[in-house]
Amino acid sequence: MRLNHNMSALNIYNAYCKNLSKQNAAMSRIHSGLKVATAKDDPNKLSSSEHMKIQIRSLEMASRNTQDTISMLQTADSASQNISDSLIRIKELTIQAGGTGSEEDKKIIQEEINSILEGIDDIAKNTEINGKKILSSDKGILVQCGSNAGEQTTIPTSDLSSSGLGLDGQIKVLTTEEINKSIDTINTAISKLNDCRSKMGAISNRLTSNTEMLNELSLKTQNAESSLTGADISEEIIEYTKNNVLVNAGLSLMVQANKLPQDVLNIIGNIGKK
Repeated sequence: MRLNHNMSALNIYNAYCKNLSKQNAAMSRIHSGLKVATAKDDPNKLSSSEHMKIQIRSLEMASRNTQDTISMLQTADSASQNISDSLIRIKELTIQAGGTGSEEDKKIIQEEINSILEGIDDIAKNTEINGKKILSSDKGILVQCGSNAGEQTTIPTSDLSSSGLGLDGQIKVLTTEEINKSIDTINTAISKLNDCRSKMGAISNRLTSNTEMLNELSLKTQNAESSLTGADISEEIIEYTKNNVLVNAGLSLMVQANKLPQDVLNIIGNIGKK
């Protein structure tokens, strides 16, 4: 009598290996939180996921650029406020010089005005962000505020130094004619400064809206990428538990199946002894 290979044990072993592989895969997804971690899991989904990740990083960088630009505009506005205060003070002194003061009083006022003008120049010269002069140049600054080509915004800058405001050597208060001319010059400078601040405020508001839009789009893209490759943990736990039961059952069945040939031999041996 010839005994064939234990096909029952072999089939049980193959099923055991398959269930063990599924169990390990479920555990890997639970640990990583991903259902698509490599190209072999799903090439198309992985490719889409990588494109989304690039888009997310681009949106985050554009948002950071926009926020930095808003901070720059806030710095510029704060410095502009100091210049505005200086101009108001110069106008007050110019009007004061038109009063009943003596020539010596007017000279003292002129010296204070000159000192304030120097202060305005210091503010305009030293107000900069990352090496970019924002109150002493009319060139403007180009900022990438989107994730795609061509999505740049030009931030207009203005020369708010004494010369840029038309004040350099123009504010004199020793005569009535000089005082009248100086008041007109100061008013023009104040109008230019206010116009500059108004533009900066409008751009800052627009950039704030742009930042909110970028952040919202980034969040939506992150959610889409997560739904594409992220694992459902509760579902994976169920899958792991189910396969764990099957693996343990397979181990028990293999023990029984492997005993079967020996049991047959024992029976045959006992028959032969009779």
